[in-house]
Order: sequence, then structure tokens, then C-alpha cells
Amino acid sequence: MIEQTDTAALTLPPNPARRPVYEDLLDFLRDPVAAVAAFVFLVIIMLAIAAPWIAPQNPYDLASLNILNSGLPPGSSSLTGGVYLLGTDSQGRDLLSAMLYGLGISLAVPFASVLIALVVGVTVGLVAAYSGGRLDTLLMRLVDFQLGFPPVLLALVILAVSGPGLGKTTLALATAYWAVFARLVRGAAQSERQKEYVVAARCLAIPAHRIMFRHILPNVISPLIVVGALEWGACVSLEATLSFLGLGSPITRPSLGMLIANGLSYIMAGRYWVSIYPGILLMSVVLCINILGDRLRECLNPRFKA
Repeated sequence: MIEQTDTAALTLPPNPARRPVYEDLLDFLRDPVAAVAAFVFLVIIMLAIAAPWIAPQNPYDLASLNILNSGLPPGSSSLTGGVYLLGTDSQGRDLLSAMLYGLGISLAVPFASVLIALVVGVTVGLVAAYSGGRLDTLLMRLVDFQLGFPPVLLALVILAVSGPGLGKTTLALATAYWAVFARLVRGAAQSERQKEYVVAARCLAIPAHRIMFRHILPNVISPLIVVGALEWGACVSLEATLSFLGLGSPITRPSLGMLIANGLSYIMAGRYWVSIYPGILLMSVVLCINILGDRLRECLNPRFKA
């Protein structure tokens, strides 16, 4: 007699529906520290974007500067009747306006650098992991050689040879950080290359570039987001360091690092605001990015969720 099979036991559970975007956002903002950091960082980005419309003065317009207004403390009145809320620097530039304009440079240049480094590193890592053999060895030895230099030293050498400038600084920062993404993607893609969906795609004679960028890349995107956010914060700090040393943004378009450097010699004279206020703003930017990056790691890593 054939026993009746329990069909309920053979019924597969339904596939769980994909979580709505708002649930992922609520999960990310469940940490109050991350929520505050996200709010502060959003305000900082809005201030940087709206700088040309809300800044009391255009700090890049040298004709509008008055040397008689140099070194005024916070809350001082100008010769034209205005008020300098955060004071002025040694060139008579409104410090609040200079910080708003410099904030855009301190965010945009590192962000563009991370994007360039991400594209180059992802491409190199995918090609190395998918190809294997001698090409993998050659590319990884190049990555090892790159990682042997500290990012600040490599960026300093590049800018010392090429000279300062926003475009050159962007390329120098990208050159200093692309190897980090290449090694990360190569390690994650190597484990994905052995899985069934990649083997099936190869059997179907799908081109290699489609397998790499349409099948493997989406499965290694989570660690890239986390590392990209953290490297953005590192690039902000490195760009400020280069500008502080006079090798980053030009003197006519100062970023936060150059504003700090310009006021360093005036601290002993009691003009603390020229360096302290841009330093506080720079610290807030880096702190918010690092907090958000750590929170992304907790949300995207299953081990942290467990």
C-alpha cells in the first residue's frame, strides 16, 4: 500500500517580499546618533549647495574685499553697515561666507575623487577576479605596490610634481584610494565567481563584461557602499591636509583646510576665530560621514544584524 504523502510538508514557503524602502530607512535611522548625524550632514550639504544665494559676501570676488575690515572679531560691523557674524580673516573676507563656499569644495572634490577611485577600483578588481591567472597576479601586484605608499605621501608627491589645483587634487586623491576598492572587489568577486549563477552564465556564452558588471557586481555592492562612505570621510581629511600645506585648492578659492592654514599664524595674536570655526566645521563633516558609514556597515552586514 502506497502511503499518502503529506503535501503540506512538501510545500515550499513563499518567497519573502522585498522590504519597502521606507523600512530600510527606518532601520537605518533607528540609532538616534545616526539620525542626528544624518540630519546634521543633510543641513551641511544644503548649506554648501545654497552658498551662492545665502552667503553675505562672495569671498572669491577680490574686488569686493576691503583690507580695512581684516581681522574683525565675530559680531563686528563692517564699514558698509553689515555685520560679520563670525568675523573676518586677514584679507577682510567674511569668514562665514568663506566657510560656506569652502565647504562646497571640501565636499565636492573628495566626492568626485571617491567616484573616480570607485570606478577604477571596481573595474580592476572585477577583471582580476574573473580572469584569474597571470592577469590577476599582475593586477594584484600593482595594487600591492599602490597600497605600499601612504595616501598622504602619494598625494603629496603627485601634487608637488603637477602643482596645486582642484582638478589635480581630485586626480591625486583618486590615485591614492583606488587600490582599496580594487582589493575589496577582487576578494568579494572571487567567492561569487564560483557560484552556480556565474557558471550558468558562462555556459550560456554570455559575454564576460556582462557577467562581471550585471551579475557579479550587484552581489558585491553592499561592502562597496560602506567602504565608499568611509573613504569619503578619509578623502575630506586628506584634501584638508593638502590644502593646509598649500598643495590643494588654489589661494583664490580656499577650502576649509586653507582657511585653517590662513588663520594659524593669528591664533597667538588672539584671532582664534579665523582657524577655529573652519576647524569645527571640518570636524563636524568628517564626524558625520564616519558615523553614517559605521551605521551603514551595521545595516548592510548580516553579522551585525544578528
